Amino acid sequence: MTELQIRGKAEVVAGLFDPRDDWPFEARALRDELLQTYGTADMLPDVAGGWIARWPSVNTRCTYARGFRVCEEYVRGRGGHVLAAGFPLADAFARHLETAPTLHRVRGGRCGEMAPTGKPRSDASRANLLSACSSFYTHTVHARAAEADPWLLRSWLPASAMTAVAVPTALAHASLCAAMTATAKARGASHSKIPPDG
Repeated sequence: MTELQIRGKAEVVAGLFDPRDDWPFEARALRDELLQTYGTADMLPDVAGGWIARWPSVNTRCTYARGFRVCEEYVRGRGGHVLAAGFPLADAFARHLETAPTLHRVRGGRCGEMAPTGKPRSDASRANLLSACSSFYTHTVHARAAEADPWLLRSWLPASAMTAVAVPTALAHASLCAAMTATAKARGASHSKIPPDG
């Protein structure tokens, strides 16, 4: 009779399916990019990747990932962390967008090389970017709540975004979300609503 062999925890974990493998290309690309800066110990790559993965449209995923990169670079360039940002930084970012040049392709440059040489964003473009930021922070608050019961918010989170994430500063996220929403509304912009699951 053959004896049952119990595998060690490391062996079991190594063989598990990683749900991030099912993420759309845009979500995986953003996560991989953020991993180069933040590493695997930081939850930002998973939180941001999961947020991008939940959008059904390729265009929305590309637009929101591009907008997130603008926000992340701004926050990091000022010594902050996106998951710990508060109202003052959100307000400063919104004002920064009013004069910041947009990225344009560099003629004769490397493939995909961009430089900040374009005109500042229009009111509508700034509103869309702030809407993306607001959506990201709303997502982090929901992801934080889902830690206690990942099935509780299944109606809000699609299967592609069902990743266990730890966001220790949910209160700061909610504050920044509200700040960005208020800033955009003060400029006469409307925000996108969270898309339905599907």
